Amino acid sequence: MQSEKEPLLDGDATVVKAYPRRWLVLSVFSLIFAVNNAQWITFGPVADEIKCYYGTTDFWINSLSIVYMAGYIVLVAFAVWALDRFGLRDVMIGSVMVLAVGSWLRVIGSAPSMFWILLVGQSITSIPCTMLWSAPSMLSSLWFPPSQRATATTIAGAMSAQIGIVISLALSPAIINIATQKGGVPTCSGQGIIQNRLFYYLSGQAIFATALIPLTLWGVPEAPPLPPSKSRQQQQQQSPRVARKQLIAHIVDILKNKAFVVFLIASSVMVASTGTIITLYEQVLDQHFSPTNQQILYVGIIVQLSGIVAMFVVGRWVDFSKSFHGTIVCVYLFTTLSMAALTVVIGYQKNFFWVYVAIALSGAGSNSFLGLCYEYGVELTYPIPEEVSAGLLNGVSQVFAIVLIEVVSMLSTKYSLSGMWLLTALGAMGAILTVFIRPKLRRVELEKAPPPISQTHPHDYQSSIQALLS
Repeated sequence: MQSEKEPLLDGDATVVKAYPRRWLVLSVFSLIFAVNNAQWITFGPVADEIKCYYGTTDFWINSLSIVYMAGYIVLVAFAVWALDRFGLRDVMIGSVMVLAVGSWLRVIGSAPSMFWILLVGQSITSIPCTMLWSAPSMLSSLWFPPSQRATATTIAGAMSAQIGIVISLALSPAIINIATQKGGVPTCSGQGIIQNRLFYYLSGQAIFATALIPLTLWGVPEAPPLPPSKSRQQQQQQSPRVARKQLIAHIVDILKNKAFVVFLIASSVMVASTGTIITLYEQVLDQHFSPTNQQILYVGIIVQLSGIVAMFVVGRWVDFSKSFHGTIVCVYLFTTLSMAALTVVIGYQKNFFWVYVAIALSGAGSNSFLGLCYEYGVELTYPIPEEVSAGLLNGVSQVFAIVLIEVVSMLSTKYSLSGMWLLTALGAMGAILTVFIRPKLRRVELEKAPPPISQTHPHDYQSSIQALLS
């Protein structure tokens, strides 16, 4: 691995260097993303209690979560364009400022008569989530050498999101349930107590979000002085920040890439299935086990923690081996089998311990796939900017997720486990599609490539690069 203190020279023109500051940039981005995802799931673990407190319906309580998914679909094109046009630093600064504004509106909305202010604040905090979900691959490409890119993408994206979710899964019931439960049953009394607790809880999130503004301004430069890899240098030469009309051209070019389109369908099915299970697992378990609130909480935390560990392990493995296709196929098959096992356990096991085991395996597989798919998408579409492929992967996945949540919820209500078997079947279909992808790992091939520029006529070198990327 190259030294962080001295740039690596390749011939006369290719100069790359990995700067220690990359870890600070990654940490700041991950903090912002973790806080944002913690805010997304704040009300999910205590939905019944919050519904009592505000005196509203399930639809409006669920809307506090759905605005994030709906917002992504509406804003994903703008997010990709903004990252392409303004760069990572400006988008991070804008995102954390919007996050702070939305966070303080949520504090105002903590009063029982201010639900609409809460919903507006929640909608505003969904905007940074949309902006940042398309950025992890861009961050890793901009700052990290090839030996650390997959790990950096995993940490910045899926892992930091899961950490934020785990924090809310643990804190929300601990803070809210104390004030709103009696004998394990939610009550609608004690509004003064819950208002006080909710105010301080949301205020803590808002203070933390606000504190991230100066940290981002100080800690995140626009770009490192030298690129961290040969592929990044080549991309900067061939693909500078583009105008809006060029973004459409990028999308058209990507959709002509058959390998990426197949992967887009397969990965969207898997990511949407994962989101559906996480959203509906309480509803499905209630039909077969009548679990306690504590058991439901443990299930949610186990899903996220198993995913965090698996994502890191898989990310390090891919950085070491560069075996993208084989790893993707293995993870997809493992996740599909674990989903089938979870369905069998829910339907035929009465010991809740096996639910914990099955959900841990399912969470490990599905979340590690989520952490890996962005890097694989970039490999398939290089040198098109990373945020374009990430935006498409996320956007299509959100559409699939919204549809699957409604379908599986309806099937599970009427036909028990049929919704879970549908997700398993879709996973099997996606796994088959993934097996038949014939990938060309464009960045990996470029990093291995050609003789130094000093030994080659510049025109010949550019021709070889063009041939590689064609």
